[in-house]
Amino acid sequence: MEALFTEVLERQPGLVQPIDTVLSATNPRERIEAQFAAVDLVLTTRLHGSLLGLAAGVPVIAVDQIAGGGKLTEVLGRISWPLLFAAEDLTPDSLLALMQGCIEACPLEAIAASQARMLVLSRQAVEASVALIREQVRSDPS
Repeated sequence: MEALFTEVLERQPGLVQPIDTVLSATNPRERIEAQFAAVDLVLTTRLHGSLLGLAAGVPVIAVDQIAGGGKLTEVLGRISWPLLFAAEDLTPDSLLALMQGCIEACPLEAIAASQARMLVLSRQAVEASVALIREQVRSDPS
């Protein structure tokens, strides 16, 4: 995968900005969010990079490296993100074409729909968590 990304990024004009998504004292949430907001496109094999890019309103090309699909495919499939690909299905030319297409015509409607779906799923997860905690408290009042 690294070889594919390297070849494509060498052929794609423009600045490449790696973004570290690990929170630390030197890499706070605000810095990470600002970096995602400052780019035109996110190319990633990682779940956090995908979700943070979409949350920032940036088109994301997500590449799942797990044969048959891993958590990236599972989660992005739930939010109906259309720019999710299996690594084995991409070539340097096809990935470069996808990147150029996103830069030329940002898929704003798809981003907005995925953001809305993320919010719905997040709310549902919070509600389910609260219900589970309440159930546990009722069954064990000590």
